[in-house]
Amino acid sequence: MKKQKVLQSLLIPYLILIVSIVIILIIWQARTFSSFQLDLAQQNLIDRAHLIKEVVKSYFIAGKQADMNDEIKNITRYFDTRITVILPSGEVLADSEHDPATMENHGDRPEIKKAFLGNTGISIRSSSTLKKTFTYTTSPVIIDNKVVAVVRTSLPLNLIDKNISVVIRKFMTAGLVMAVLAGAASFILVRRLTYTLDELQQGAQRFASGDLHFRLPVLKSSEMNTLAESLNQMAAQLDDRIHTIIEQKNQLDAILSSMIEGVIAVDTDERILSINRAASLTFKVKEHQYASKSIQELIRNSHLHMLIHSVLQHNTPVEETIVLLNGEEKYLKAHGMLLRDAKGNTIGAVVVFHDITRLRKLENVRQEFVANVSHELKTPVTSIKGFVETLMDGAVNDKEDAHRFLEKIKNHTNRLNSIIDDLLQLAKVERQSEAEEIELKKGLLASTIKSAITFCEVKAKIKNISFEFIDKSEHEISANFPLIEQAVINLLSNAIKYSNPASKIFIRLYEQNNHQVIAVEDFGCGIAAEHLPRLFERFYRVDPARSRKLGGTGLGLAIVKHIVQAHNGHVNVDSAVGKGSVFYIHLPMKQ
Repeated sequence: MKKQKVLQSLLIPYLILIVSIVIILIIWQARTFSSFQLDLAQQNLIDRAHLIKEVVKSYFIAGKQADMNDEIKNITRYFDTRITVILPSGEVLADSEHDPATMENHGDRPEIKKAFLGNTGISIRSSSTLKKTFTYTTSPVIIDNKVVAVVRTSLPLNLIDKNISVVIRKFMTAGLVMAVLAGAASFILVRRLTYTLDELQQGAQRFASGDLHFRLPVLKSSEMNTLAESLNQMAAQLDDRIHTIIEQKNQLDAILSSMIEGVIAVDTDERILSINRAASLTFKVKEHQYASKSIQELIRNSHLHMLIHSVLQHNTPVEETIVLLNGEEKYLKAHGMLLRDAKGNTIGAVVVFHDITRLRKLENVRQEFVANVSHELKTPVTSIKGFVETLMDGAVNDKEDAHRFLEKIKNHTNRLNSIIDDLLQLAKVERQSEAEEIELKKGLLASTIKSAITFCEVKAKIKNISFEFIDKSEHEISANFPLIEQAVINLLSNAIKYSNPASKIFIRLYEQNNHQVIAVEDFGCGIAAEHLPRLFERFYRVDPARSRKLGGTGLGLAIVKHIVQAHNGHVNVDSAVGKGSVFYIHLPMKQ
């Protein structure tokens, strides 16, 4: 249904009301005026009849009734009224407009009957003589208490109606003018009201469109001005509340975005309400991709689905570890709980994810380290125990066997001592690195490398291995030179162990990408590619049997890695089976 405008809905009823009132007033005034005019005309006729009857009475007294007709006609000239004199028999004695002799008996006329009774008669009827409607009045002529005649005065109604019509037309003209003026006044008043309402409407539309800084002007009408002030106050309060809500939302978004924990909120139908940046990165989804999507559509992980379902079904917090297999294993500790609104009603669930992958890896490393340490320590201890038991069983009496067994006990004791020393050194490097207690000094790496080469020359000569040092560095570097020397010694020791006799080991020092690089190259047996990623792990050996035979503890390269990392550097290796290996130490030139 089409809605009318305020101007139409107010003005049209006003105009209808005004026109109706004017019409009713005109009709009422017309009827009142008509009645008044008729009453006035009849009263005039009665007054004339009273005057004329005195003249008629004088004719009767004088006995000159026959001369009365001419006198009646003369009187008519002054009164503009039809005058008729009727005898008690009903015979017309005189008439101002017609020949009495030709007129019918008037004794049956109601106004005449009443007059002969001694009263004034009034009647409105059609004249059978003149064929017109007249208003008649009669007055009795009394002589000696006897009605001797009746004087009748009459006037055509069309003359009265003509006068009334003129006045009614004037009434109608005045009424039309009044209606137009009232309509114009109503239009002006309604237009002023609608203009004010239009201003209020436009202001409300601007408020609805979000322009809450707009303010309605002061209006002349006190009621409308009160409404405008109320709307302005409402807009100001809405602006403040929306600003507060936006601030709170931005703060919440900033908090959620800066959290390292992932957060996912769902409604009671398990459709996603919110997901923060950490969760979107963890589950590889876009932050704004979740609109109206269920958790099952967006994230394919049955453990997560079951956790959310359990929280919503049982209304209790749930904690569970979730494993993600997106290329690499990722462990998440998930805490799920109900999400409630301000009234305490359940509106969904929220799940917070803590990435415990590193903790799991550290735990695995710890367990593996403990297992490796136990194994590495148990092997020489078991051997020593066996040799001691053999000696106790009588071998001690055989000098040759006793000397051989004691030599083996000495070697295993030295191996134990080496493992313990390496473990202590590794722990010390890690502790100093974490506490940032490593003391750095400025100097040249070349002298440190030369010192390491000198330290390893004795071992190298046993296998007739020579060193060649190539120095292309130009700048000093900040480093803990004793630790760097230890790292180079470990690399050189490994190179000596796995190099062929009478071979050469190259040590190069050069600068590359704001780093000084130490490269130790040997031409030994080389390392298969599958072993390279784990080569710097504690106790990791490519060939455990050969490593133990050569006296390795399995910690040398791990110590190298931690020393270099303590200097904010990194290590890597290139190797090919049967061709040899190149170990690289990269140290930043600026710490």
